Amino acid sequence: MIQQGKKDLISLNSQYLKNIDGVLFVFDLSKIETFKNIKMWMNFFNNNYTGKDNIPKYLIGNKKDLIEEVEESDKDLIDIFLEENQQFFCKYKQTSAKEEDNQIAELFQEMGELLYEVNQKNKRKKSKIIKLTGYNGEKKNCVLVNCIV
Repeated sequence: MIQQGKKDLISLNSQYLKNIDGVLFVFDLSKIETFKNIKMWMNFFNNNYTGKDNIPKYLIGNKKDLIEEVEESDKDLIDIFLEENQQFFCKYKQTSAKEEDNQIAELFQEMGELLYEVNQKNKRKKSKIIKLTGYNGEKKNCVLVNCIV
């Protein structure tokens, strides 16, 4: 959706933001123009989310396997953005869904543990920590599961 930008915001219903517990804002490190859309998605979130305060929000730079290293000018752009928005994002990570070093699994594990802690503090819901694995033969599967009961 990020590549489509504003066009998708028109069709995206704010109901998708109802009752969420955490958000991953993902951009493509190999196409820095996708990073420039993050601010638009942040604004959409801020204007449409009416749930709990201080839910975890991560900024994720994906496809790091496609680049040797983030270009210095792009790194500066990301660093400045993170500094300006440090109250919004609780964490920034660079990942690769292609590489087999468990980055994605660790990311979801970390988010799950954080959600567990938040829900324990709120005592609104019972949570279960679920360790996510997604490697099945030659394909990796990434599944988002609501593990709040």
